[in-house]
Amino acid sequence: MASASAALIWSQHPDWTKNQVLRVMLNTAERSDDQRRDDYTGYGIVRPDRVIVDGEGDPGDPDSPPIFRDWEAGLVPPATPEPTPETTPDESAEPAPGPEAEAAATSDDGSPLPWILGGTTAVLLVALTGWLLLRRRA
Repeated sequence: MASASAALIWSQHPDWTKNQVLRVMLNTAERSDDQRRDDYTGYGIVRPDRVIVDGEGDPGDPDSPPIFRDWEAGLVPPATPEPTPETTPDESAEPAPGPEAEAAATSDDGSPLPWILGGTTAVLLVALTGWLLLRRRA
């Protein structure tokens, strides 16, 4: 339910980050009176309608995680790495391969493993059927 709710919220607000979606889910969840996480309902019962229909919830800072702040800070590389600039192709680089090279690269040589497993399974099924028929006659 939580992932479906997050998908609904994200579809309504595609420019939000994961942190913002999670923050509004936590802010609009239906909870008990103490407003803390508990073992029974976690952070509460998700209510995506409060975000989508009613417009409730403050997305806040896109780069600040609402939970797991210490955990994400310790990740190497960071959870949201800085974007790397695209490199332009060098003129001395090799030209793009032609259609023949692409066809050769996409041709499937095929592994014999599926055929071996399929054949072994077929032989075992035939042997098992024969054994069961012989046992039934005896």
